[in-house]
Amino acid sequence: MKTKYYPIQLLQNDSGELNELVEQLLFGDWSSAEIDKVKENLKYFFCTFRSDLHLIVESNYVDSVYRDSYYNYYSTKRNNYSRYCLKISFFDTDFNYNIDFNDVDNIQKNYLGYLIVRPLLRCIGKNIIKPEAKVNYCKDIKICRVNLETSCFGVKLKAEGFPHASQDSETMTCAETTLWSLLEYYGNKYNLYKPINHSEIRRAIEPFSYERMLPSKGLTYNQISVALREFGFGPKIYLKNNYSNKNKFFELIACYIESGIPLALALTNSKLGHAVVCIGRKDVNKQDVTNYSFNTEINNKKLYNWNLAVAHGEIVFNDDNYPNYQLTTLTKPCSYYTSNEWDTMEVTQFIAPLYNKVYMEADSAIELSKSIVDMIISGGNNNIIKTFLTSCRSYREYITKSKSLSNDEKAALLQIEMPKFVWITELSTIDELNENKINTLLILDATGSKSSNIYANIILLVSEGILYKYEYIDKVLKGYKTSFPKTFDAFKGNLK
Repeated sequence: MKTKYYPIQLLQNDSGELNELVEQLLFGDWSSAEIDKVKENLKYFFCTFRSDLHLIVESNYVDSVYRDSYYNYYSTKRNNYSRYCLKISFFDTDFNYNIDFNDVDNIQKNYLGYLIVRPLLRCIGKNIIKPEAKVNYCKDIKICRVNLETSCFGVKLKAEGFPHASQDSETMTCAETTLWSLLEYYGNKYNLYKPINHSEIRRAIEPFSYERMLPSKGLTYNQISVALREFGFGPKIYLKNNYSNKNKFFELIACYIESGIPLALALTNSKLGHAVVCIGRKDVNKQDVTNYSFNTEINNKKLYNWNLAVAHGEIVFNDDNYPNYQLTTLTKPCSYYTSNEWDTMEVTQFIAPLYNKVYMEADSAIELSKSIVDMIISGGNNNIIKTFLTSCRSYREYITKSKSLSNDEKAALLQIEMPKFVWITELSTIDELNENKINTLLILDATGSKSSNIYANIILLVSEGILYKYEYIDKVLKGYKTSFPKTFDAFKGNLK
C-alpha cells in the first residue's frame, strides 16, 4: 500500500494531480470517456469541501463493502474490474503533511474522515466525514453522528459523521444504499446491531423476492422494512395518504429527527421514485418558532410546536445521487437537483427504524403529551412544546451533567425506574428557550400504550415546583411539592 499527499484544492479542478489520482484506480481497458466521467464525479465531490483541507491517498486499499460486491458480482463479469480501491483521508488546516510519528496528536486532532474511491464509473464509495469539512452551508447543521474506528499511517483514528455512498446501479440502487447506510450507522453506534454488507441484505430479502436480485432492480419499501426487521429493528412505516393534514405527517418526521433516528424517505412523482436517508436538520431560529403557523390549540391553551417549526425548516439528506449532507425542505425535497423532472417530487412515505421494544409510536406520544399538558398543567399558555424519543442512558447522562439541579434532585431523578427508551416532552417560554431552559418536563413510557390508563404512561411530570408520579397501587396520579427549581436545563438533544 502506497500513500501520497495532495492539497484538496488541486483536485477541485482539472489538473495533472486529478489525472494522477484516477490512474491509480487501475481501470484496464476503460475508454477515455468513461475515465473522464470518473474524473467529473470525483471533482464534483471534492468541490463540496473546503479548499484548505489536506488529503492523504492510500492506493491498493481493500474495502470490505466493495469487496463484497466484487466477489459476489463484478468478478463474474467478462470485463476486468480491479479488486482494489483508493482510501482518501481528510485532514484539517493545521495538519502537518511532513509526517512526524512522534507527533501523533497532530494526525488525530486534524482528522476529519475518509472516502473510499471504487474502480467503477460511480466511483464514490463508503465515506464518513465530519460536516465541518464541508463548505459553509454545513456549518449550522445538526445530524445523527457515529464514530467509526479506522486508521491512517498505522495510527488509530475515529471517523465521525453519517455513513454515505453513491449507488453503483448494479449491486446497489438507491434503496439498497439507503438500507446499507442505516445499518452501517446503527451497527457502529449500538452493540445491539452490526454493520451489514450488501450480500447479507440480499439474503435477508431473497425469500420475499420473486425474481433474481442481481443486477439489482431496487427494493420496495416493504422489502426495506422486512430487512430492517430481520436485522433486529421494529420498523414503522408511515404513509402520507393516511394523514388528511400534511403538517401532521411532516411533524412526525421532525419528531423522529429530533429523536436522533435517521429515516428512510420515499420520494416520488408521476414518473420517478427515489429513496434517501433523512439524518438531521439545520439550526432552528428560536424566535421563528413562535410564528403563528406553528400554533397548536389545545382547548383554551395556545402552544407553539417546536417539531412543526423543524418540519418547515431545512432538513439534511444523504442522497446517493449527490455528495453527503444535502440541505433541502420536506415540501420541496429535491430542490438541490438541477433537472426539472425532479421538481415535483414529494415525500410520500417514510420508515422509522425503531428499537423493537419501543411500542409507543411518535403520533401516540405527541397526542398523549398534549392531553396531559391540557388536563394536568394549569399554566403553559403561549409556551413552546417539544416532544422526542431518547434512550434512558442518554437522559440519565443529561441529568448527571445538569447544572441547574442539586445533587439531591439528581439522585432522586436517577432512582426513577425507566425502560430502555422514553418519550420526553418539554415546555418553555421563548425567553426560557433562548437560555436553553424549560419549565415543565414530562417523561412517558415508550413501552406504554395510549389505549391503557393515560396516567399509567407517565413516568415523571415536573411542573411549577410539583412532581407528579403515577401510583400503581392506588392507580392515580399524585402530585408532590418539591424543591425543584421553576426552570432547569433543557435536554441538549440527540443531534450534534
